[in-house]
Amino acid sequence: MKKDYAEIADTLIAALGGKENIVDVANCMTRLRLTVKDEKILASDDEFKKYDAKGVVRKGKAIQVIIGFDVENVRGEFERLL
Repeated sequence: MKKDYAEIADTLIAALGGKENIVDVANCMTRLRLTVKDEKILASDDEFKKYDAKGVVRKGKAIQVIIGFDVENVRGEFERLL
């Protein structure tokens, strides 16, 4: 089954507190790496997992959403939506 990367990106943006809360986005091999303005308004880890994330690493305003090898596809849609 083909994944809807635009839908995944859209739901992750919402879980991250919306477009206005996202300062920067990058990725590594399996993770979407973000800087957010307010880390306190992010959704719970369980909420992220509903949106196809494998997990979330939180270090203050530096957030890593573990996506897997589809991360580049998700990031492309993520940036398009931002």
